[in-house]
Amino acid sequence: MVHSTLIDLGFHPKEAAIYLTLLPLGQAHVSTLARKVSLSRTTATYHCEQMVKRGIARQPKKDQTYVYVPEPPERLANLLEEQRNQLNSQQEKVNRIIGSLNAMIDPSTLLPKVRFYKGWEGKEFLSGRIGYV
Repeated sequence: MVHSTLIDLGFHPKEAAIYLTLLPLGQAHVSTLARKVSLSRTTATYHCEQMVKRGIARQPKKDQTYVYVPEPPERLANLLEEQRNQLNSQQEKVNRIIGSLNAMIDPSTLLPKVRFYKGWEGKEFLSGRIGYV
């Protein structure tokens, strides 16, 4: 349930497994995570680094080595809020240029309109429009 929800939120399945393993541990070396999640160390390192880039985990240095520390689960809600803000900003930008883009269309150019009709309802509709089918 939790694993699939994390995947729905945009986690890679391996990232979800690492995050769920990291939460009860609090912090862990990548080799420990790799062993517990049954991944190669390089694969675990890659996914841990991706999690750090996305703000889901941190990578502090401890005793001359790096460990991975999960961000609190509340951070996931903050990440979604940030994504929502980015999408709203992008939507505003698109809305501002739609008029300019429509003005660039040459009105003398006829764009073909293709429509698909399925089943008997489609055949009935077409026979009414062209007289036979």
